Formats: sequence, structure tokens, C-alpha cells
Amino acid sequence: MALETQILENFERKIKELLAAGTDLEELERLYSELMVILQHEMDKFQEKQS
Repeated sequence: MALETQILENFERKIKELLAAGTDLEELERLYSELMVILQHEMDKFQEKQS
């Protein structure tokens, strides 16, 4: 659970940095979509190891 919290905090901080740097919403949505695909892949790999 601690790792999940750390990942979410890092993600939130990065989003704030991108917004402060003037990154547009479309770019943030694209990055978010890519991140969700990566996270799902990693979760699937982790669950396979657990079983």
C-alpha cells in the first residue's frame, strides 16, 4: 500500500509541475492515458507473479 501511495503522490506532483509549466490539457490527457496502460500492464504482471 505504501508503494501505491508513493506512486500516486509522485504522479500528482508531476501533474502539478506540468500544469505550472503550461502543458496543455490535451497533452496531459494523452500522458494520463499512456500511464494508465502502463499501470494496468504492471498490475497484470504483478498479479501473475502472485498466483
